[in-house]
Amino acid sequence: MGALIKARKEFPSVVKNRQGQARGGKYHYADLAAVLEAVTGPLAENGLALVQCPEWNNDGGFHLRTSLMHISGQSIESTYPLPSSATSQDTGSALTYARRYAVCAMLSIAADDDDDGAAATEGHQKPAKEYPKPDPKPIKQPEKKAE
Repeated sequence: MGALIKARKEFPSVVKNRQGQARGGKYHYADLAAVLEAVTGPLAENGLALVQCPEWNNDGGFHLRTSLMHISGQSIESTYPLPSSATSQDTGSALTYARRYAVCAMLSIAADDDDDGAAATEGHQKPAKEYPKPDPKPIKQPEKKAE
């Protein structure tokens, strides 16, 4: 743990070198290359290395395993589930996204604009209950039979 603490002190600020647009707004983020550029040197100087591999899981899908290993043999790992994709391009995109998020989470790096959770909750809020609208047609009364 001491080596990770030393490495983190040496991490430069991660440059948010990309701009995205979603949910009606623009945001800035550091792409995977910028994140790795910022952390690889300080990690190596402190005897640490990151390894990321996609692996099959027991459910027939796959996940990304991220390992941070120290020269002493100690390591920490995490897994990140990957979505099933129809094309190799979709899989590659999901893998790059997962790699960036896994590295940032493991090393406590903020590589995105902080929106205080708005993007995570937008679209997931429970819709307001809708009540039936009154029928504007008059109710048809049964005809009376002549006696």
